[in-house]
Amino acid sequence: MTEFEKGLEIITKRCGNDRDNIISLATIHSEKNGKSIPAVRDVDAYYENGSFYIVTYAKSNKMLEIKENPNVAFSVNSRNISGKAVGTNLGWVLDPKNAELRTKLRRVFSKWYDEANNEADINFCYLEIKITYAVAVTGHGPTTKKYHLDFLEKKIIDEVKELKKREAYYFKFNGLDAIEQGRTFIFKFLKENRIDLEKSLEPVYIFGSYDILKKDTEELEYTLYLVISDKVKLVDEPLKTHVFGANYVRRFCLYKDILEESLSFYNDLKKEKSHNQDSIITEQYLLSKNNFTKSTQVLLLLESSKII
Repeated sequence: MTEFEKGLEIITKRCGNDRDNIISLATIHSEKNGKSIPAVRDVDAYYENGSFYIVTYAKSNKMLEIKENPNVAFSVNSRNISGKAVGTNLGWVLDPKNAELRTKLRRVFSKWYDEANNEADINFCYLEIKITYAVAVTGHGPTTKKYHLDFLEKKIIDEVKELKKREAYYFKFNGLDAIEQGRTFIFKFLKENRIDLEKSLEPVYIFGSYDILKKDTEELEYTLYLVISDKVKLVDEPLKTHVFGANYVRRFCLYKDILEESLSFYNDLKKEKSHNQDSIITEQYLLSKNNFTKSTQVLLLLESSKII
């Protein structure tokens, strides 16, 4: 069984088998001034073969927003599964082409289907949420494992390995507040180059790197790396460099805990002597929008002499 098949099996076990899943479905609405407004709601969803199916109303906000922009995001409540997808209106629930799907959804949603839906109304429709990318998480703490699934290519995405093949734009900041300078600059750069992480179809990878032993000293240097598709046209093109040429130990944490976790990460690995005595911490900021929140996830990386 491949790693992709293992990840897919996790999603099927947690979401399939005629389960009435509650998923959070996020959409985007563009106002007349060009500002993008996100919206999210919980919906009942049936999972089968890489898609979620929802019974809904064609004139609802989510359907109007999906018609405008079919790219959506989702999270399966309490299942540690989330991702990106494309939404498609499959049409009226009584359309003959939907007969097989209707039978399944009436069975899975039998407790409330008739009470919530007036099938005689042609605006009642089925919505397909076809997954393009998903993350399935197993374990907790040190046993955590994330399966990054590319549904289009039917493969696992190892972001660090993928990034080893690429070049990154980089910026350097120095002094006591170097880290704060660099993290603040991220959003200045995104704004200047009109990169909206909520709407971007091209992935943007953002990293910060510094010597944990020089933190809180004037010698501190923080390097910001941004890996951006060549399709994105920048106002001014910064210098480029190759990144990630070694093996790395990884640990996930929340942005609010990043200072404590970085030092703890280094000390834990130093005790185990499983790395090259390197004190350079690299942080990948897993941003879904153009700002940090306390719950923003961060992937910590530390070079290792072992293949992890």
